[in-house]
Amino acid sequence: MEPATLFPIYDLDTDLVKNTFRKVGPALDARKYEQAIGFASTTLCKVQEFLMVTLDHRSHALGKQARFEEAEKDAQEMITFQPTVAKGYLRLGDLYQMQGKQRRAIDAYNNALQKVSADHPHYTQIINCKEQATRENETRVNFVAKFPVELVGEIVMLLPENSKSAFWSVCSEWRIKVSKCSTIWEKMTSGDGTKADWTTSVMPHIAIHVKDLTINTKNRGVFLHYLRTMKDGKFRKLKSLKMNGKRPLSSYVFV
Repeated sequence: MEPATLFPIYDLDTDLVKNTFRKVGPALDARKYEQAIGFASTTLCKVQEFLMVTLDHRSHALGKQARFEEAEKDAQEMITFQPTVAKGYLRLGDLYQMQGKQRRAIDAYNNALQKVSADHPHYTQIINCKEQATRENETRVNFVAKFPVELVGEIVMLLPENSKSAFWSVCSEWRIKVSKCSTIWEKMTSGDGTKADWTTSVMPHIAIHVKDLTINTKNRGVFLHYLRTMKDGKFRKLKSLKMNGKRPLSSYVFV
């Protein structure tokens, strides 16, 4: 059972891992296989504990940097790794609450209550966190929906680039309001990777505001997606187009 510990943890005791692992080899040499299994199992349990602690700390730090997608992946990995331990669910729920996604947080806590034993030391904490998320979900005020488009645009402009996707995905009201903020989307760059996937997916919704577009990709699908969006007449204000992909235009077949 997972011990109740304070957060953050500043040191990990690696002596037990070293001592038990050093005994695995000699036990195998002596053909004392049961002992080898015991030493290896003890080592693995401690390594798993270290991994959970490290993932939890990194997820927390990523969340504080508004790198929520990466933080959620760490929390999900914790849940996958130890699905009957509370820490992963608590971290995931906390990340959702940081973003104002109270319903998703409630789902995470409900999932935890189904998977985690009632005698787990953090079981009560799961219940408390769920109750808090429920209260916030019932009483929250959607300020973004109430703010004028211009003010929302100024707020989003102050956010780090990687936070725009999180802002976009909170709810449909936020998405509609942000899509109307022309100043945010006047200059857009699309490349390859996770950020590019998000930019490509939202482009049809914000293309009407884009004035300067840079397509920096070798991905044929991404490239053709932008060309089709242009063909559909959605880039009505486009003044500048740069294509930095290394693949020549002659290698594409346009239909």
